[in-house]
Amino acid sequence: MKRLKAWLLIFLLVIFPPFLGMTSDKIEVERSFKAELSGEEEVPPVKTKARGEATFKLNKGGDELTYLVTLKNIEDVTAAHIHQGQKGKNGPPVAPLFDEPKKPAIAGTLYSEGTIRAYELIGPLKGRSLQSLVQMIEAGDTYVNVHTIKHPEGELRGQIRLNDER
Repeated sequence: MKRLKAWLLIFLLVIFPPFLGMTSDKIEVERSFKAELSGEEEVPPVKTKARGEATFKLNKGGDELTYLVTLKNIEDVTAAHIHQGQKGKNGPPVAPLFDEPKKPAIAGTLYSEGTIRAYELIGPLKGRSLQSLVQMIEAGDTYVNVHTIKHPEGELRGQIRLNDER
C-alpha cells in the first residue's frame, strides 16, 4: 500500500503541474485604467473650461471593460470614444463610450457609464477580441476623446493609463 501511495504521489507531481500552468495562464486579474481629460491634450490643443475623467475596470474574465466618464463645464457633447493613438498623435476610434443624445443640448455635468464587449469594437479593432483593446491600453496607445458641436474633432482628450488607485 505504501508503494502505491508513493507511485500515486510521484504521478501527481509529474502530471498535475502542467495542468496548473495551463489554467493559470487563462485566469485574468481585475485591472483598472484611468484618463484625465482636458483641452490641452487635444491635437491641436483646445482652449476650454471643460474637464473630465474616464475610469475603466476590466473584469477578471477579461471579456468586459466597464467605464464611467464624468465631464464638467461642457456644452453640446455629441460623442465620446476610445481612440487608437499615442500622446500627441491622433488616431481612429476603436470603442464608443457615448453617442449623440436624443436631446439637442447637454451642458454642465455629464455622466456616461457602460460596458464594452468585443462585439462593440469599431475601426481597426472591429471583429477582434477585447484583449486587443486591453493590449493597446497597456501599451499607452489609446486615449479618450470627447467631441462637441463647437469642436467636432474633440474638445477633451486624455491618454488611458493603468490606474494606481484600486
